[in-house]
Amino acid sequence: MKSIIFKNKYILIFFLAAFSLLSGCEKKESDNRAFISISSDPSGAAISIDGRECGITPLKSKIVPGTYILKISKINYEPSWTKIICAPKSSKTAEVILKPISASVMIRSNPPGAELQINGETIGETPLTIHDQPIGKYSGILKKPGYISTEVTWEISNHRPQIKTTVLNSNMGSLVITSTPPNAKIFIDDAPKGSTPFNGTVEQGTHKIRLVKEGYAVAEETMNITKNEKKAKAFALQLLPGSITVKSEPSGAIIIINGEQHGKTPATIKDLKPGSYQLRLERGGCDPIEKQLTVSAGKNIEESFTLDSNTGGIDVVVNPPGVTIYIDGKKAGISEPDENNSISKVFSRRNLSADSHKVEFWHKRAVPERKSITVKVQKGKVTRAPNVNMWIANAVLTLRNGRVMTGVLASENKDEVFFEPEPGVRQGYKRNEIISLIPLKFEE
Repeated sequence: MKSIIFKNKYILIFFLAAFSLLSGCEKKESDNRAFISISSDPSGAAISIDGRECGITPLKSKIVPGTYILKISKINYEPSWTKIICAPKSSKTAEVILKPISASVMIRSNPPGAELQINGETIGETPLTIHDQPIGKYSGILKKPGYISTEVTWEISNHRPQIKTTVLNSNMGSLVITSTPPNAKIFIDDAPKGSTPFNGTVEQGTHKIRLVKEGYAVAEETMNITKNEKKAKAFALQLLPGSITVKSEPSGAIIIINGEQHGKTPATIKDLKPGSYQLRLERGGCDPIEKQLTVSAGKNIEESFTLDSNTGGIDVVVNPPGVTIYIDGKKAGISEPDENNSISKVFSRRNLSADSHKVEFWHKRAVPERKSITVKVQKGKVTRAPNVNMWIANAVLTLRNGRVMTGVLASENKDEVFFEPEPGVRQGYKRNEIISLIPLKFEE
């Protein structure tokens, strides 16, 4: 019985001693105890003091004064150790930021040079290393022209680095393109690929093929390419027509190409087959002009010409004004009075052929009514014809003796009037002999 009591006594002493060591976490026995506050980011981390678990963060408690090793740990985070010294009745705060456990992974592909995309964002090209990845599962897409896009997955569970190698499978097919004529520039999906004939590989899928050659219409076709298969396509290119743009100074010249009229200058004659053409321009009053032209496929020729005049002109003065003038039987105009209304202005006519022309002058009150002259016109020159004078009645004279005369008022002064009732006959009349002297208009 005594041995049992003795043993129980020692057991009690042992538990009291152990309880005394942990009293910093739980027991409140001494006023000398220090106050301690422990927190972590993230919270919920396990707290160990000198190897003994005391709870989880955040924790506020009292502890026996002394020096302690504080450990904060949490799943998927690296543990943190901190030394704290607690003086009697002191206050200590421990704030710990836990670092997530991470590892590096190297992504490789065969062949290398594949683009790695994670969540739609391009990370880089293989081989590449991604550092400091937290614990978790990851995936990405490897993309490389000519190969099938392939998913790659990996998982980080500890600090150990990883290597992930993925074999990419080709998605290329063969394509052969020829053209007639050859040496046409070829574009696949708008990217230049050289000239025909073309023999190369193209990714599986639908592609737009376009052929371009100067002088020929652009050829386009959509082709579907299957991996590991060969497709061929021959294009017959269509020759483009050419055109000629013709201008002239002066404009309005008739355009004649190979004997056929094509309007007047300026003009563009389209849809001409490539080859040689005889161009001729004709315009009244100008020398015709001819030129041999070569039209190229798909191109426009611009030609400008200055036409030389093959005409001349006539200048003539006819008195008095108001005379109708005819040239070669056609009415050309009426002579006009000058600023003083006494004589005529110079009458001018241009664009007359280089030849002899009959010029006639007519007035109904003239005696004789009509006169004519012949004028020789030279190319590019203006011929000044001799002045022409006509006897044309310009007034009506009424005398006191009852005589009324229509004729030409030759001159007058304050006392006397000199009047010609007919050509070559001039008479003088005193003012007191005259009842009226009425002028006639120059016009007919």
